[in-house]
Amino acid sequence: MTRNRLVLMVEGEGDAAAVPNLVNRLLTDLGGDEVLFVDPHVIKQAKVPTLVGRSSRPPMEWWTRQLGNALKRPDVAAVLLVTDGDAGRVDHAEYRNQFGTDRFCACHAARWLADAARTIGGGVNFSVAIVFAMQEYEAWLLASVASFAGAELSRGKGFVAPGLDAPAEPESIRGAKKALQEMVGAYAEINDQLMLTRYIDFQLVGQKCPSFLRLKRAIQQLVDAVRAGTHITSPSNPATPPPVG
Repeated sequence: MTRNRLVLMVEGEGDAAAVPNLVNRLLTDLGGDEVLFVDPHVIKQAKVPTLVGRSSRPPMEWWTRQLGNALKRPDVAAVLLVTDGDAGRVDHAEYRNQFGTDRFCACHAARWLADAARTIGGGVNFSVAIVFAMQEYEAWLLASVASFAGAELSRGKGFVAPGLDAPAEPESIRGAKKALQEMVGAYAEINDQLMLTRYIDFQLVGQKCPSFLRLKRAIQQLVDAVRAGTHITSPSNPATPPPVG
């Protein structure tokens, strides 16, 4: 069976190393590595405010331009954005008009980004999925902290102690990076995020992090689309009604 390219978009340096490892593991776990392979060259995206743009400019210029860059690569079947969901506000008039608030909502923002992807062929010529790690990628690491016992931290900083307990609601923590650092000791995103990601226990994370389950569902949807010979946008419901006529 033909294997198709999955291009990843992420936010930071640590994510650029860790997210491909995580997605590859999930693809294997879901049996999707038979039809999709992760492009090793990750596209680093901006944070949400830059991603969607400011009210002084048309929305989504950055996002759609980056999608266009991804599609220049050969055999692209899908693009997956995995980024932190810690934005406070979305400073764009169109967002406020559609959703009645400028407060960031992962559901609203993901649907708005998916809607913009459709304007350049998303769901027709390629598949696209948007996933927000709530509130940060490190919340997923916190949820799996018990699985890191004995893991060696970078640059001779020692080993993760055994017997650590995950917070009850990791996704509710504002500042998950700091919380993880306090728990495992001297965590540095760029140096340690990939190492800890290799030890993530999917069951532990899934029990505490709905946004991680959302990632698994999104990957499954992309895999299913390839197998069906079609394309999707995920979330699937448009943020705005389709034009009539």
